[in-house]
Amino acid sequence: MTFPAGPTRFFACRIPQGKVIQRFLASLFWVFLCQLVSAPSVYSAGVVIEIATAKDLIDALRNATGGETLRLAAGDYGKLRLVGKDGTFANYSTPVTITSADPKQKATFRSVNLTKASNLKFVDLEFDYVADYAASQSASPFKLMESSNITFQNVVFDGDFAKGISLLEDGYATGRGLIVRKSENITVQGSLFRNWYRASAFGSVKGLQVLNNEVVGSSSDGFDFAKVENVLISGNHLHDFRKPKGSSAHADMIQFWTSGTDAPSRNITIVNNFIDMGAGSSAQSIFMRNERVDQGQAGAEMFYQNVTIANNVIANRHQHGITVGETDGLLIDRNTVIQKAGPVGDKEIPLPTIKVSKNAVNVKVTNNIAAALAGSVLKPQPGWDVQNNLVVQSNDMSADNYVGKILANPLLATTSARADFMAASGGRAAKLKIGATPEGAWLQSAPAQP
Repeated sequence: MTFPAGPTRFFACRIPQGKVIQRFLASLFWVFLCQLVSAPSVYSAGVVIEIATAKDLIDALRNATGGETLRLAAGDYGKLRLVGKDGTFANYSTPVTITSADPKQKATFRSVNLTKASNLKFVDLEFDYVADYAASQSASPFKLMESSNITFQNVVFDGDFAKGISLLEDGYATGRGLIVRKSENITVQGSLFRNWYRASAFGSVKGLQVLNNEVVGSSSDGFDFAKVENVLISGNHLHDFRKPKGSSAHADMIQFWTSGTDAPSRNITIVNNFIDMGAGSSAQSIFMRNERVDQGQAGAEMFYQNVTIANNVIANRHQHGITVGETDGLLIDRNTVIQKAGPVGDKEIPLPTIKVSKNAVNVKVTNNIAAALAGSVLKPQPGWDVQNNLVVQSNDMSADNYVGKILANPLLATTSARADFMAASGGRAAKLKIGATPEGAWLQSAPAQP
């Protein structure tokens, strides 16, 4: 059923005139009849409400009970701010979906700020940030705080370029695309993060899925995580970052940290992602430093717990290909981590490396292809399982480990496809069953974690 937004309408019920007793009996009859025939509320599960203005949207959200779909006509809906009150407004029994009536003409929001909200889905929308002059790089127009069961699906998070900050940073991407704090059961799926200083950051989140998104044009970071639990990061394509030349800040495509936290991240799965420098700036690819531990501020209680990094393709020109700090329970399996092609004969480009803290425990590093393995992996600690990894290079074409013999088409200097980095047919990697496989294949035959 589809209804326009607006108040519920009821039939007018008029009690007929007559003698006192007749009128009394008639009144009972008419009250009963009115209850039978009065129109029910248009807000209920399965109902579609057509929305034309920002006021219509707020009215619909106030009246929704759960399960409704609010279809927004194309246009600019400005700033949306929802704060859950008394467990009612912006808190629904089942998901309320906010979506564009026409996905090809997306409804647009300039900012979205949700606090203590639950059961909301944002689908086929555009979140368009327009930076003010001299606005901070850390401006956060799209924020989610203390909320649960929130989904962003097929949303375009469109950033902006700095102006009025400095000669170094003006003209580069600015702002933080999506900030999520102190929340549970959050899904970000099939969305585009374009031209942000940091595409997204998640802190103190339990139950998080970051699936099949694209991140492009970031001037610093892609996805950042701290103190998160039960996390799946899968099928994302991060590529063509654009960092200001001369900037001292380090860029990261997927980053975890413990600095400033009182508990470690745990139960983390990073699989099936494609991290490609493309024609952009180099960046740390998967970087999980454990600052609290390596700076002597904490011990084993702050080790990352139960981390799987598998079936990812990384093509970059930064030494930190996969770097993992102090962890208890780490599996690094069937990743392809190679040096992105550069100028012919250039041997000064850093080699993307797989590196694990020597203090990590219950570690398994197997079946990977990498441009380099750190000393901690080449000389593993007692109890670690390190085997069947292949180091490849791109300088000596006659050598057995020349990357052009190992992978299908790995020497493109600009944007590539994941298929370019699969094992060459009949080659060494295919025979050894090492390196990344087509997306999704690893999960179908995933080995048990240590």
